[in-house]
Amino acid sequence: MRGVDLCNINLEGSILIIDLSGAILRKANLRNTLWGDHCSCQEADFSGSDFTGINNESSCVFLRCNFSNTIWNQADLWQSTFEDCDLTDVNFDNADFSEVKLYG
Repeated sequence: MRGVDLCNINLEGSILIIDLSGAILRKANLRNTLWGDHCSCQEADFSGSDFTGINNESSCVFLRCNFSNTIWNQADLWQSTFEDCDLTDVNFDNADFSEVKLYG
């Protein structure tokens, strides 16, 4: 997906089993999505996106992704890893990040 421009895409309620590495998903609607299998994203741009209510079936790994100005209200990303990601001005209200690893 490197370089694929998916800005403003509406994926609300979708099941995502895809490598989004390098994709541009600025201001995407990812509300209530289910991230299946072992999700891994490198250098994706999710800035301004809405992750409200997302859930994962297994751990997700995010490397050098841009999550600035995103919304994670009531998100559940159990056992996921965020390494060297931009988390500037992120809204984590009521998010459940049990056993999440943050590096960087």
